[in-house]
Amino acid sequence: MMSSLASKSAWRPRMVVGLFVFCLAVLWVLGQTTTGTRTNAAANAGGAGGTNELYRLGIGDILSVKVYREEDLTAQVMVNPDGMINLQLIGPVKVAGMTLLDVNKVVRDLYAKDYLVNPHVVVDIVETNRLPESAITNQVNHYIVLGQVNRPGTYEIREGETVNLLQAIAIAGGYTRIGNPSKITVTRLEDGKPNVIKLDAEKMLRDRSSKPFEIKPDDIITVGEKMF
Repeated sequence: MMSSLASKSAWRPRMVVGLFVFCLAVLWVLGQTTTGTRTNAAANAGGAGGTNELYRLGIGDILSVKVYREEDLTAQVMVNPDGMINLQLIGPVKVAGMTLLDVNKVVRDLYAKDYLVNPHVVVDIVETNRLPESAITNQVNHYIVLGQVNRPGTYEIREGETVNLLQAIAIAGGYTRIGNPSKITVTRLEDGKPNVIKLDAEKMLRDRSSKPFEIKPDDIITVGEKMF
């Protein structure tokens, strides 16, 4: 009887140690699985265009800026060669080299400072189109955007830089409420004579396989208005 009790007493510590080692092994496996899952999630966080939290904006990137319940402030803008975007009310904002989280905070703070009470701002990337630094030179040409855009005016196009029609409209603040994407003309000098080219930006957006219409220096882009 004493021998049996002694045997049981000796077995119990071994069982406890065995269970402890087993638990450690299970925790290690779970830890490895969680780490792998987090690594994969981080690798895939960007989605199309690599728009994850670590992505830093560059010249040529096109952004969507939305302000909740302020439709007039919603716009698509391009990061200009000076690293700026231009937004209604607050004007130019330096964004090159910043993350989306940084830009969200800066834009929200600027609107809250003088214009809106507790604004809800969402900034996202529509298209990544970063230009290499070697493509940015000091020589500057211009093109003009007129008609139903939020910021009509003259815009720069540097030597080595390419700007297509959709980007040019985004740089000009996007369409107004009555802007008609399917009714756009580009007036271009060819052989010393103005040539008026009719374009449908709405169709271009639907057909991603179509070749972008490239804007040339001295082009005049005019956005028509919707017929109600």
